[in-house]
Amino acid sequence: MNKFKIDFWITEKGLELLKLYANNGLTQVQIAKKMGCSTSTLKKYKDEYANIEEALSLGKDRLYDEVENTIYDMALGKTYKVKDYVKVKRGKDNEEVIEVDKEIFIPPQVAAASFVLRQKARFNETREKLTTLQKNINEGKVTAISINLEEFLDEV
Repeated sequence: MNKFKIDFWITEKGLELLKLYANNGLTQVQIAKKMGCSTSTLKKYKDEYANIEEALSLGKDRLYDEVENTIYDMALGKTYKVKDYVKVKRGKDNEEVIEVDKEIFIPPQVAAASFVLRQKARFNETREKLTTLQKNINEGKVTAISINLEEFLDEV
């Protein structure tokens, strides 16, 4: 990739595009292709330019927030306001289409509620383990920690 192209991607407009790509759920391979570089070049530029890494991360965070909010809405049920169009008779031969506001309630979904509750339980277990670990460190019961983070997270 030549210098001209990277100059674009570190501008405000380029970084906004990267956020948008990440927010739309594009993979690193797809983002690199849109940028006109290989995935290894994208990785190099993420390491070299913190603002590129940050833009991609912020975009993903927005995506995760939207997904999380949607799952909560599905778990609790939600009322949406929508516009509808209705034919109204005005007199014997006269019809008119008018716009009306309607509310539609989407009922809670058990699967979404179950998912939310499982995630909360996992979060509480992890927090409890970390609190215990911190307490043991503070009390001098643990002097060195060597953990495999993947194994630790799999247990939770």
